[in-house]
Amino acid sequence: MRTAPEFVVVAAAAGLTLGLFPPASQAMLADLTPRTDRERAFGLLKVVDNAEFGSGFVAGGVLYGLAKTAVFVVDGATCGAVAEN
Repeated sequence: MRTAPEFVVVAAAAGLTLGLFPPASQAMLADLTPRTDRERAFGLLKVVDNAEFGSGFVAGGVLYGLAKTAVFVVDGATCGAVAEN
């Protein structure tokens, strides 16, 4: 990516697809939990979502402070691990 229009296209695509995961994960959670446990399960899902969102910024900042390349190496490793599943 070298131009602003290319960046806008990629950012728009990322923004449009980012919203696809939550409905799918919530539907799966509703399918896999008994009706009596759903309130607790959805509460835990929200807690985990918030914790991972906040801790990702901290972990990224620490990695960037230690070694600028480490951020990209760790990101690549996690993407590879997720792709294997």
